[in-house]
Amino acid sequence: MLTAMSLFEELKQRKVLRVAATYAVIAWLLIQVSATVGPALKLPEWTSTFVTVLLILGFPAAVVLAWTHDIVRAGKVSPVESSGIAVLPFANLTGETEQGHLADGIVEDLLTRLQASDRIRVVSRQSSHSYKDRAADTRTIARELGCRYVVEGSVRKIGDRVRVTAQLIDAPADRHLWAERYDRQLQDAFALQDEICDAVVAAIESRINIEPAAIEPAIASARESTTRARWMPPGRWIIPALAALVGMAALLTWTLQKRGQERWAREDALPRLQALIAADDYVAAFDLAREIERVTPHDPVLRELQSSFSAKVTLDTVPDGAKVFYRPYAGGEQDWRFIGATPLRDIAMPIGVGLWRIEKEGHDTALLALRNPGLQLGNAPDADIRQLVKGVDLSIPLADAATSPDGMVLVPSIPALIPGVGNDLVQVPAFFIDRFEVRNRNFKEFVNAGGYTEADHWRDLPFADGGEWQTAVAAFVDLTGRQGPSTWRAGTHPDGKADHPVTGVSWYEAAAYCRFRGKELPTAYHWYRAAGSIVEFWESVASAIVQGSNFAGRELAPVGQLSSLGPHGTYDMAGNAREWLWTQGSLGRWVAGGSFDEPRYLYLQPDEAPPTDRSAATGFRCMRTVQAGPTDDDMRRPVAKRAIDYAALEPVSDAGYAVLAQQLDYRATKIVPRIGTADSSNPAWTVERVTLPTGYDDTSFAVQLFLPTDRRSPSGVIFYMPHSGEFIAPVTTAGFDPATGGIPLDFLLKSGWALAVVAFDGAFERQWSAERMQSMSPAELTRLQLRHWRAELGRTIDYLTTREGIDARKLGWFGISFGSDAMLPLLAVEKRIGAAVLYSGGSGLRNGLPASEQPYNYVPRVTQPVLMLNGRWDIDSPPEAQQRLFELLGSPADQKKHVLFEAGHGNLPRFQVEKETLEWFDRHLLTRVVP
Repeated sequence: MLTAMSLFEELKQRKVLRVAATYAVIAWLLIQVSATVGPALKLPEWTSTFVTVLLILGFPAAVVLAWTHDIVRAGKVSPVESSGIAVLPFANLTGETEQGHLADGIVEDLLTRLQASDRIRVVSRQSSHSYKDRAADTRTIARELGCRYVVEGSVRKIGDRVRVTAQLIDAPADRHLWAERYDRQLQDAFALQDEICDAVVAAIESRINIEPAAIEPAIASARESTTRARWMPPGRWIIPALAALVGMAALLTWTLQKRGQERWAREDALPRLQALIAADDYVAAFDLAREIERVTPHDPVLRELQSSFSAKVTLDTVPDGAKVFYRPYAGGEQDWRFIGATPLRDIAMPIGVGLWRIEKEGHDTALLALRNPGLQLGNAPDADIRQLVKGVDLSIPLADAATSPDGMVLVPSIPALIPGVGNDLVQVPAFFIDRFEVRNRNFKEFVNAGGYTEADHWRDLPFADGGEWQTAVAAFVDLTGRQGPSTWRAGTHPDGKADHPVTGVSWYEAAAYCRFRGKELPTAYHWYRAAGSIVEFWESVASAIVQGSNFAGRELAPVGQLSSLGPHGTYDMAGNAREWLWTQGSLGRWVAGGSFDEPRYLYLQPDEAPPTDRSAATGFRCMRTVQAGPTDDDMRRPVAKRAIDYAALEPVSDAGYAVLAQQLDYRATKIVPRIGTADSSNPAWTVERVTLPTGYDDTSFAVQLFLPTDRRSPSGVIFYMPHSGEFIAPVTTAGFDPATGGIPLDFLLKSGWALAVVAFDGAFERQWSAERMQSMSPAELTRLQLRHWRAELGRTIDYLTTREGIDARKLGWFGISFGSDAMLPLLAVEKRIGAAVLYSGGSGLRNGLPASEQPYNYVPRVTQPVLMLNGRWDIDSPPEAQQRLFELLGSPADQKKHVLFEAGHGNLPRFQVEKETLEWFDRHLLTRVVP
């Protein structure tokens, strides 16, 4: 058996260690090269892994080859033959020269006698003689000479006597087979040699018991095997072996990659996905989720998170078969991705505002900014919003390229709530509007064509005092007295400003230019219809548009240079130059969009200016109807701009408030509730339906009480105060699902809070009929409903105080829009509510109510901790209204907080809202001490 030392020597002898070291160095270099060069050559990510695995698998193969074939010294090592014998030079122990001759003679005679035998293969004398002065063990000698047996011996002489020893060794086994000593008189050296040789050969032949017929085939087989091992063509075994090695490496690489990707998905990607969702970065979350899905398509955590960052869209076009591309609104040209051809059905897309490019041969390319979820994507989550366009075809029409005017975009005829114009749904007939603001170079064509002198451009414009148009137009001159915009000099625009928007023009000049082009100035209906979504206050796209605009810029920017794209593909409607509109207001003509040096919230907040104003910040764009005829008179009528001086809203005195509070006085009476269970499809909560008497008449109202499955003991309760949609849409408390809708509330239940949804008078299943509403004035209706709401809220709280498992000392208020504005008087008088969150609230005014009864009069008496959550681009509760509400709150300074998001009215960042809300309730309700 090999010892550790002999094995080490064997490895060194066969150069196995050298091969292993060389292989390791070369393999390391190859791995480094693949890791460095792979990304530069855009090779697949698994390339480096494959190279590493292949080299690791190749290492044992290289070691085996080194051991069996001595690939470093190919040709020097032969396989051991079972019948081979080598006679090594006998040692001359006396050291005398003549004894050396005797030793050599004995070896020569042994070789001669052994070679004569047909049973033994003898290694040549020359090969054996090379070991005369070389120290080596018998195993090594046998391996190197390709034999099994080794004969060695020695010769000594003392006087006239000679002693010869001989040994026969089985080299692979390192075992003596025979040994003998011969003592003779040195009288006849030749006779002595013959005697000793006869005895040695006889001993050898008797111990090497091999049949003659077996010798030659064994020798031939050994030689053939040796030759084949050394010289076998690569195609016979090396290529198959390499192919098998590569296959094994490929399989192992695939397995490692698969396991590594699954580990990446679980341990790295999913936590990052949850962090992106918590930050409301839906596009990044969507893209990361697609990567995770390719690795683990059926991951349950991923499936549960899908609705947090994506919504399935449906999109139709007229005609259909159009190609649809999508990119994030703030992305670049490289981010466009092909979605499919219309009609699209149930395609998952990121939540938020995106750009949609729709192409079809023979039609203009449509470029739309749409919010997902939303009406035009077929997935608006709120029933009241869907009700607005019930039965309306929301397919996107594509303009015929042969007949559509150049440089204009099509705005379809879809009913919409138009910002700044009113609160009613308006259907503006389809029209085209300029994609870009009118440039200086465009207006120069008007001047060069004699536009200031052509009567058709100016006739019938409403000049002041009914004067002649020539007199009025004569005053429209540039800095040098030549006719043209006030920002020009010597009848032309400043150098390098040809592609900047033309400014310094009056309303009259803007109207005349549009006539020159066969168009007209857009009315407020047209401009704001093109600038906002169908329901902008709820599906705001303005919050994204202003981010890429020239608001807060240092100067006007060239037309189309910025990435501010409107809902229908218009550029620069937000900021840059504010734009003249046809519409007459109370003080002058409307100007829209805001200019580069104005606050961003002015995008959808209309303003007015005298029609003769020639401000350097005011420009315009034109429109035309699809029929190329004049705009309907209904669209051209004057519209008084709604103006509220929020800073001037002053609440009533304490005495005045005492009268208001008395009207909302509440007295507790005996309550006999009816309690039933309701189905819940969500395991995170159970539902009870509690019916309570109103107390103000013989009717009752329902409270849908959601109780968390994993709840605190006892649980605090959050009251949901509804928005206006739940006063007009066909919804019920029984159908209320905390996990759905535009503003899901399931996060409260999952955090251990109970949720109470009250069917207040006029809301949910208790909505008033049109006939009943028309039977009283708006002021009477408001007063009556407010008294009823007070009773319903009070009775619900009275009931909750009787419930086991409910902590009625920890009651919160979560109001949305209407519930954070018109219903605020309840928060002022019901002090059992411990903390409130106002979502998109502001200092609104109720129609028909005198100033002394408006909701803002109650706000200073709201002393509970209040968190206000608002959008900077809210057109329903503009920043001035938000700020005034915050100022009026009677809460201590350290117990009120205003968080402003880059959003509109009804689409605040969901998970940031959840984080702020939970922190607020935990801080102010869980630690609340009620005497």
